[in-house]
Amino acid sequence: MSHLRRILALAGVALVAFLALAPAGASAHAFLVGNQPFRDEVFKDGQPSEVVFRFNEPVEASFGAVRVFDTSAKRVDEQEILRPGGDTKKIGVKLKPGLAKGSYTATYRLVSADGHVINGGFVFHLGEPSKSGALAVADLVEGTSAGATTTTVFAGVKALDYLAIALALGGVGFLLLCWLPGLRGVAGGDERWAAASEAYAKRGSTMLLGAVNLGLATALLGILIQGSIVSGQGFFDALQASTVREVLDTRFGTVWGLKLVVWLVLGGVLLVTPRTVPVLRPVSLGADGRVLDRPGGLRLALLVAPVTALAFAPALSGHAGTSDPVAVLLPTDVAHVAAMSLWLGGLIALVALVPAATGKLDGGDRARLLSAVLLRFSPVALAAVAVLAVTGTVQAVLHLTSFSQLLDTGFGRAVLIKALLLLVLIGLGALNRQRTLPSCARSPPPAAPPGRPARR
Repeated sequence: MSHLRRILALAGVALVAFLALAPAGASAHAFLVGNQPFRDEVFKDGQPSEVVFRFNEPVEASFGAVRVFDTSAKRVDEQEILRPGGDTKKIGVKLKPGLAKGSYTATYRLVSADGHVINGGFVFHLGEPSKSGALAVADLVEGTSAGATTTTVFAGVKALDYLAIALALGGVGFLLLCWLPGLRGVAGGDERWAAASEAYAKRGSTMLLGAVNLGLATALLGILIQGSIVSGQGFFDALQASTVREVLDTRFGTVWGLKLVVWLVLGGVLLVTPRTVPVLRPVSLGADGRVLDRPGGLRLALLVAPVTALAFAPALSGHAGTSDPVAVLLPTDVAHVAAMSLWLGGLIALVALVPAATGKLDGGDRARLLSAVLLRFSPVALAAVAVLAVTGTVQAVLHLTSFSQLLDTGFGRAVLIKALLLLVLIGLGALNRQRTLPSCARSPPPAAPPGRPARR
């Protein structure tokens, strides 16, 4: 099988790779662990001064976060959110003084750490319960949840967001770890090598700009769709400045807003800074008659810093940034996203950029360059898969409390599916190392420059 066909064969596993490597959602959203007063508690004399809900993880207030109603659906709370003891896992409201005897219904509508909306409530009584009965919690929170279409579209937007991060971070990683070292090792001094380098630089910049456009679109859509979800409105009804501000005030909205800024910075760097992607110039300099146009420290930092920051965004906007133990979950999630990006983004660069960039080289030179790049991508991919396996295991152990949850929860089933797909990828990688890489290592040495013996 030719080098080109081997590379194109890798495209067949790209979808499998994305499904296997993309981070799985956490096992559950925030859930209620206690409330004051107690459910159906009866106060024979007096009344409580406040209603407080306590959750298993930090929660954020949203539209009408905590409300208390009498039997006529009139609010009897002071409409000012409380955080007892400064605990972000607790949220409540003060009750108006002098409440009449009867039944009252307390409800909550909150945003959990990963941006999901949770709601519920309970009933308590002052004196004897009202003869007409308390308002049902389900009736008070009915119609405040996003529809199935909205949540499905949001899941798709999040998947595309991961793809954009993989294209950007993986594209830059492949450039610095595989393409440039491989090119330096085999390139000669004639203009064909410079043309190949220039072609890759142009296509690499196009790939990164594509990632920027996709990232900007998903970040903006994510904020707008989240507004629809947290407000319980239709998408177009939620397109209001007040709704967007409400979203941006949450942890999820803040991170996604900052991610939007990072994408803008990366796009500006690519459009404004000349030769952000380094190329090989046909300059007669050095023993091999070639020199690499290396980016300066600032120019390289402007390229690397934004894509590195993107690896932190999913962790900071999800459970890893708030759930215990944060010191383990946060770096684990960041490492998982970075490894996924290097593997998947590198694979896409290998398939989409390298064959086209090397089209003008003759057969022998093209084979040597493809071999050099493949030999460098293989250990990067192997290390990325190892990191994915370790970090995925850590996440599963911390999120799942029993083996039965592997089958009984959506997160558990996702872990099993991803593990099976990862085993397939590991098998393909092992086959590649056994068959493809040895033949790459036996590729003929580069042709000697005029007047010089070939290197061995």
